[in-house]
Amino acid sequence: MRIAMSSGHALHVQGAVGILNELSENRRVTPIIANYMRAGGAQVVTFDDNTSRTVAQNLDTINSWHNRQTRDLDIQVHFNAFSRTEAPRGAEVLHRDQAALATRVSAAMARAGAGSAAAVRDVDGRTYAAAPVTLSTLELTGLQAAVAAAVSSGAIGLEAAVLVGGSVDDLGIAAVRELAPTAVVIVTDSAGSPL
Repeated sequence: MRIAMSSGHALHVQGAVGILNELSENRRVTPIIANYMRAGGAQVVTFDDNTSRTVAQNLDTINSWHNRQTRDLDIQVHFNAFSRTEAPRGAEVLHRDQAALATRVSAAMARAGAGSAAAVRDVDGRTYAAAPVTLSTLELTGLQAAVAAAVSSGAIGLEAAVLVGGSVDDLGIAAVRELAPTAVVIVTDSAGSPL
């Protein structure tokens, strides 16, 4: 297997800083993982972005590098927690199709014990998943929370959105359409069957 692996972010475009420095940890862990994969027989090439000065440049640089590689699998290393927490903070995942995305959201929803959940995939292939937020000072549907996570992470457009266990009247659909009028939006029941 041929694997192209990059450390997330760039020398001048750092990720989360708090408990740890995400860029430093990405660059520390990437070669360790690559060496384990090589020991298992994989052919692995790695990349660190040392030139980009903006998030857009960083995404273009890393995506361009990955697209130039002959590979069977792409991996990018990230550490997403920016503060101490006992709860998961999320993950970025590339999915090949919306059906797989719906299945994964449904499984995550079941694990979290939530009645619904959503995910959006941005134009760079990053996925943001979320369950509804119900606080005394803030209330968001899962889809609104997923769109907010994407936008706050620098997403400039969306390719697709999946809402599991939701309704076609979800306010998050308007948020998806504001950012990406032509994005695919799939609404399913809690089992992942399209409505």
